Amino acid sequence: MRKERKATLRDGQDAGDVLLDIETRIGELLPSVEAMKKNKPQVVTQRDHLGRITEHESKKVLSEGIDKRKAHQSRAIAANPAIVAKVKAQARENEDIATKTAVLNAISYEKERARKDLMGVAKRYIWQQGCSLRFCLQHSSVIHRVIAFAPGQEGRGGES
Repeated sequence: MRKERKATLRDGQDAGDVLLDIETRIGELLPSVEAMKKNKPQVVTQRDHLGRITEHESKKVLSEGIDKRKAHQSRAIAANPAIVAKVKAQARENEDIATKTAVLNAISYEKERARKDLMGVAKRYIWQQGCSLRFCLQHSSVIHRVIAFAPGQEGRGGES
């Protein structure tokens, strides 16, 4: 019985990994947000329920069956392969199945942690400069210098 359980778990883990790989591939194949903004809506002619011909602009840019939320999630998964690999490894280690929800939660956690780290750098810089937060926010050059010195933000402009 134990061998059957392990085999079933392995099959489930493999299936979860494949589904995450599929989500990653979908995110890679979707047009970028910038490309979608460039595409102009097309005028579509249709008949309404009374048989009248109507014209309206089609806002459909994504493929059939993919809404904005799913596209956003797939792009986020494709943009964070290290987090996907980490979640897969943790799931295997904990005898669990890696899921899309677990990956999205990990991505959200990492984003929030990076934001808090950046705010910590900004607060330290502001404290070192001896100015109030309101003053520094009004003078964007200070914030640009903070972003330039933030960990993981090298090369984004500012002083070096």
